[in-house]
Amino acid sequence: MFYSKQRIMSVIALLSFCSAHSMQTERALFVPNKLGNVALYHDDSGFKVLREDGDAVAVQPAFMDKELRGLSNEKLVGLVKAGGYLKLNQFENDGEYSLKVGHRLNGGGLVGAYLGSAAGYFAVNLLGQGIILCVSAPVSFFATPAAGVAVHAAMSKVVMPLIQPLAWTVGTATGVAAAVATGPV
Repeated sequence: MFYSKQRIMSVIALLSFCSAHSMQTERALFVPNKLGNVALYHDDSGFKVLREDGDAVAVQPAFMDKELRGLSNEKLVGLVKAGGYLKLNQFENDGEYSLKVGHRLNGGGLVGAYLGSAAGYFAVNLLGQGIILCVSAPVSFFATPAAGVAVHAAMSKVVMPLIQPLAWTVGTATGVAAAVATGPV
């Protein structure tokens, strides 16, 4: 029996999803165009691929990711709700199917990326300037203020070029971390 592409909405026995989640259900399965119009179903015996000709072919456990083997429907629904999806593929030599898990990560928080990178960059620069100030301030106190200013200027000229690459690296890392944490805008 042949099922239409609309039948893919019931992919992986996500029948417990209500119609409000249909967009998530559509994105729960990635099938390359070369496989044509196929559907993937899950029951107690495992995953099955329903081909265009109406034949149902079981996906062998050896060709699945370990986390999919023996997976209950409830855990499968939880995986999809958490941003996971399944990637179906077919081996060219014997026609067997493989099933892998993919995970979508949040990201793209533009404001978080900007604020995170600025915070990381300025924190490292502030730390560097603070160390320079801790060294040059006693010179101003025990020697002359002009000597303290000279020490501060000399240390800034020597030390700050060494600190800048670290500030860029920390700024980039905190920007990426903040973008992932804040999610899409």
